[in-house]
Amino acid sequence: MPLVGITRSGLLAIAGAVFLLWTCVVGEHSAMQRAYADREAVMKTLRQNRSTVPVAVPRSLPMRHPERPVAG
Repeated sequence: MPLVGITRSGLLAIAGAVFLLWTCVVGEHSAMQRAYADREAVMKTLRQNRSTVPVAVPRSLPMRHPERPVAG
C-alpha cells in the first residue's frame, strides 16, 4: 500500500540510502578518532625520544687554507 504516493520499493531504497549514509558517518568518525590517537602516540614517542644531550660532541676541524689555483 503506497504511503503518500511512495511505493514500498521506494521506501526501501530511501531506507537503504540512509543506512549507508549513517554507516559512512560512523566509519569516518571512528577513523578520525583512530587518527587522533595515532597522532598523540607519535607525539608522545617523539617527546620521549628527545634528549638534551647531543648525539655526538661536535669537534672542531683544523683550519685549512684553500688551495690556490696554479696557472699553466
